[in-house]
Amino acid sequence: MTDQIDLSPYVDQFPTKGSVRTFHCKSGSRNNSFYLTYMEDTGYVVGYCHHCGGRGRYRVRGDIARQETAEVSKRLVANRKGSCRAGDENSFSNWNIPELSEWNSGEIVRTGFEGLTKDFKRWWLLAGCNVADFDRLGCTYLSQMAVVPMYLDGVVTNLACRTKENSGLPKWVTLGKKQHGFMTTKTSLPNFLVICEDVISAIRLSRYVTALPLLGTSLSEHHRSMIRRWEQEHRNKHQVLVWLDNDLPTVVQKAKKICYDLNNFCTASICLEKIEPKHFVNDRDLREFTWTQI
Repeated sequence: MTDQIDLSPYVDQFPTKGSVRTFHCKSGSRNNSFYLTYMEDTGYVVGYCHHCGGRGRYRVRGDIARQETAEVSKRLVANRKGSCRAGDENSFSNWNIPELSEWNSGEIVRTGFEGLTKDFKRWWLLAGCNVADFDRLGCTYLSQMAVVPMYLDGVVTNLACRTKENSGLPKWVTLGKKQHGFMTTKTSLPNFLVICEDVISAIRLSRYVTALPLLGTSLSEHHRSMIRRWEQEHRNKHQVLVWLDNDLPTVVQKAKKICYDLNNFCTASICLEKIEPKHFVNDRDLREFTWTQI
């Protein structure tokens, strides 16, 4: 029989949706595998420690279940403001997010779309994404963020994490090195590649073309090499479109630089319109606009 854990000392860390993780029987950035999960249908928070196997549950009051406690928000912001560095340097522990090894071993408790808060659900749907996209990609709600795993050949290589609006934090935080692959679906054209900034735009684009989200505005050597291999596979007929957000002059210059570089070994064009793929209301208009840019 597994030991029961008294969850009362963890009240200020209780999630209002989905799961969070913290420390129980061990300490250290790689050992915080004690999960607290809010069960909306029963009103209980259940805890399970992956190290000792201990578990427990706690009946939460309605006010805790309905809104985030000030203690949780204050603690998260304090930890995170000091860790908003370049993508590869962000600390998994400071953001209270499991290491990549846990994502690939199946240890992560994924909340599914229903685990999102109302604000995050609204954001996801208004961007033109759907519930099937969220579940297909293995997304989850952790530590007050919508977390989108990024893959290369079925392996999670890094995470794209969307923070709360008006949190004082960057909208997107990347955890892990940006070594993800292309985003595709069953209906993606294999020989038409669109390079964009964020994962939401890539989800929209991947419904009809192959998409590569940079998770920023720079093309890494890893992705450049990947595009070169892709070009060799589709040498006879291929097209690359560089489509960054174009919201700042510096971003436009970076897009032009990427396009110029890619034209050294493939056929590339550029979209300079100040509109993002995720801003299109329906996929038909997005698809038709994309064809006009090549």
